[in-house]
Amino acid sequence: MGTVPQDMDPASRCATRLAEAVLPDEAAIAADLTARYGAGGHARRELLRPARAGTGTAGGDTALAFVRLLESLDGAQAALRVVLADPLVANPIAVANLLVAWRMCRNDRTRRFAPPRGIDAGLAARVQSGAESLCLEQERRGTPPATSIARTELVIRVLVDSPEEARAFLDAIAPRPRRGWLGRGRG
Repeated sequence: MGTVPQDMDPASRCATRLAEAVLPDEAAIAADLTARYGAGGHARRELLRPARAGTGTAGGDTALAFVRLLESLDGAQAALRVVLADPLVANPIAVANLLVAWRMCRNDRTRRFAPPRGIDAGLAARVQSGAESLCLEQERRGTPPATSIARTELVIRVLVDSPEEARAFLDAIAPRPRRGWLGRGRG
């Protein structure tokens, strides 16, 4: 992974670290995409608009992958916040072991998820729920299951590496209340 500038705000640092881990070709634009996505309204709609084929659209699909990941993270916010609130996420080895166990069960649906011995059952349930939520959100948006599983594992590892930055990042992409013209709720 590259070096993330420390002069970035926490949400931008987290976005850049996520992109470096999951979509390295998009790391340079991750902070900007996150800010635009987080702004909501027209800026978000422009990011979510499908790229048009033809002249001048080179790179449109590249940005789309990180934007789709932002959408998935936004959709899985509640479950991810529960994971980040658990003080036991400070143990990266336990989280890594749980993610490996989750991945093995996800890849082989005949297996039942069982936390590795010695790992808190509550943490195991929260990590499993967060991973499953994020994975399903990605699949809902067209990401192939194998890719969703791999990305989920990487994303959660990055998020729990710095829970404070991760919470700032999730705050930055959360939907904003709409401000309407003359207070009528239209944005």
